[in-house]
Amino acid sequence: MDTPSDKPQTAQTEDTVNPQTRQVVSTEAAPANEATSSKPTNQPSLPTQPDLSRPAFSPRVVTSATLFGGDRQILIEHAGATYRLQITKQGKLILTK
Repeated sequence: MDTPSDKPQTAQTEDTVNPQTRQVVSTEAAPANEATSSKPTNQPSLPTQPDLSRPAFSPRVVTSATLFGGDRQILIEHAGATYRLQITKQGKLILTK
């Protein structure tokens, strides 16, 4: 019969994301029975390839038709100031304070 001490312990990895570079960094966690090991580790952890299965930050996209709702101009309040965003006759956007 197998007991937990009969099975070889395998190292587990933990993935963390560097918020500045948005790269995933894997670190190896020691097995439970080696947690207090006095072996020094001189190997620096190397960054791994980014995890492409998770999407990177992407801003929300709002169409101008949705934003304007059929109007040619809207007012936007931001940080205590009111701004006007308008569609010109040429179809361009102008933002004024």
